[in-house]
Amino acid sequence: MVASLDIIKEIPSKEELLIAYDTGNSVILKKKNLTEDIEYITSISLKDLTSQNTSFQSEQMEGMQYLGSGVGGSVYRLINDDGKPSNKAIKIVRTFPKYKPHSLIPFNYSNLLSTTSPKERKSYAPGGIKSMTMNRFQADFFRELRHRQLQDESTPRSIPKIYQYVEGPIGNALREEIIKEDPAGDKKYPQGTYVAIWVMEYIPCIWANDFCGKIETKRNWNSVRELNDIRYSQENFAYNEIATFVLDDLGYVMKDLKNPRNFGFRANGEVVFFDPVVIPYPSQNLDNNTALMASLIYGFGGEKKFTKAINNGTYYTMRQF
Repeated sequence: MVASLDIIKEIPSKEELLIAYDTGNSVILKKKNLTEDIEYITSISLKDLTSQNTSFQSEQMEGMQYLGSGVGGSVYRLINDDGKPSNKAIKIVRTFPKYKPHSLIPFNYSNLLSTTSPKERKSYAPGGIKSMTMNRFQADFFRELRHRQLQDESTPRSIPKIYQYVEGPIGNALREEIIKEDPAGDKKYPQGTYVAIWVMEYIPCIWANDFCGKIETKRNWNSVRELNDIRYSQENFAYNEIATFVLDDLGYVMKDLKNPRNFGFRANGEVVFFDPVVIPYPSQNLDNNTALMASLIYGFGGEKKFTKAINNGTYYTMRQF
């Protein structure tokens, strides 16, 4: 998105505009404080823009079409100003900051963990510590993908294009837009909830529409052996591509890619994994804070099961987690 010179001129000299995103009702600005080297977001209502700022240029989005939600967050298809669905989707997840306010000191995760019960630590309930931890990792993952794609660094075709990324307390205009499309959004995203948001490529052929008939859907999705069948070689080739890149280049292992709701097909038939659960790996390379977070997401068998699969090579070829 590109902001006009008028808006940019209004930003103090100690700040730099990183992203401007137009939701239709307001403009979300991601800024960087050059003195303290921290990033934050704010918003400006379109009604508050002065006459000098009417030349604001962006991909005008007049609304969002609700696509679905799960423990990880909510997904919407963006609507263009002509009322037609765009080729972009927006994912909104509830999480916690990566750093303490106004600093580069990591968020005190151990303190958050110590205040939650063992039962809460096992639950993926929206707003719970486990789902928010999962979302924190996924948000970091998509933010890094966005950065790489901005730098024209190569990423596999089996990963969606990421257009924008921003995080911070949810704004009222965006929250109202969410509630308008999803009545349950009021409970999912209380006022002031900390969220991460990314705009990504819309994948048209998904589980909800039987993958547009591009692949057989009636199969045992929990069977590693069946998923590895030659009939699904296109999916497995794409998985091998993304598994290799995400581990070797980004330092994450992935899980939940057996779930048919986490991948789809472009109109041209290419397979895209758009909703992986990612965990930084290996733990010996992580700071204590991140290692503690990772331990909560690994699940039964912990990190050892991933290490074993990586060492014997099956991690790269079979969707087994």
